[in-house]
Amino acid sequence: MNTANRYFISRTAEALLETRTLKELSSDELIALLKSYNAVGAIKESFVVTCMAIQLFPNSMGLLRWHRDISNAWLDEAHVAHEFHRCRVERVGPAAFWHLAMADYHLLGAWGNDEHRLGLPEDTGSLELAARELEAEGVSAFQFGNYAGSVPGLPQPTFNEWFDGLLRFERYAHLRRAA
Repeated sequence: MNTANRYFISRTAEALLETRTLKELSSDELIALLKSYNAVGAIKESFVVTCMAIQLFPNSMGLLRWHRDISNAWLDEAHVAHEFHRCRVERVGPAAFWHLAMADYHLLGAWGNDEHRLGLPEDTGSLELAARELEAEGVSAFQFGNYAGSVPGLPQPTFNEWFDGLLRFERYAHLRRAA
């Protein structure tokens, strides 16, 4: 590890990897390692670990969310879509999870610098791509809480709130979920 903060990470890694390899860690131990990387901004290391972790535990929603978030942080725009597509094709976790991730990705592209989404989208083509991902097979039945995750003490967003940047337009009203 060649980060400036490697000494802070090494204590956690040393404790977890003293007698085992990364592949021998449980999903909870891998998440603990990822949290230590995240605390010091070791994004590259996090990405490498999540790539391996989701292969070992393809149905761990926690690890899938880590991989989604680290991919968005580490990879450039062109490679994020490729990574999510790869995960879906290789059947790493539910396909619906990666369709939601792609819809999320396209929404970010549609709104560009308007992070509060108060005006009009900069790229309506990306809105259309997001809508296609939400229309994909299995997405409507997928438990949205598994995609969004939750943080203790904070309200969990609904599907309609999460994808408001698309669903607010009447053209995409058919994709809204009943409350």
